[in-house]
Amino acid sequence: MKNNQKGITLVALVITIIVLLILAGVTIAALGGSNGILTNATAAKQADEIGNAKDQINLAANDAISDFYKKTYLNDTTTGLDATNLQAAVSEKVGDIIKDGKIGNASVSIVGTSITVKSSDNKKQAIGTIGGTNEGGVTWGAITDVPPAGTGG
Repeated sequence: MKNNQKGITLVALVITIIVLLILAGVTIAALGGSNGILTNATAAKQADEIGNAKDQINLAANDAISDFYKKTYLNDTTTGLDATNLQAAVSEKVGDIIKDGKIGNASVSIVGTSITVKSSDNKKQAIGTIGGTNEGGVTWGAITDVPPAGTGG
């Protein structure tokens, strides 16, 4: 008598399930964790929001500097040509591009000569100084974590 059974054995089925579980575990590990895809995507989004706002602020600052020097030198006067007036011109121009405290999705605040740009989730920030070492432009620090509320940072 000939036995012609077709199909897969129980052992083959168990091996297939084990392989699928291993693949699922590797995939979950790649997605989550401190160096996972989702964490890296969030960090990239935060850096992109802050970077876009910084670029727009830098463009406005450069435009203000150009206008300031053009007005001063084309009028053939050096009256008012000092760092304080230049910083004020840059602050005003940067203030003009901020809409409801935001540039894009990033929140922006100006206090004196300090500009703070925060990501939309309020977890990362960059702080710039108007008129630092950049001839009246904005000098930026690195992107850092926003300090917890109440820490004075």
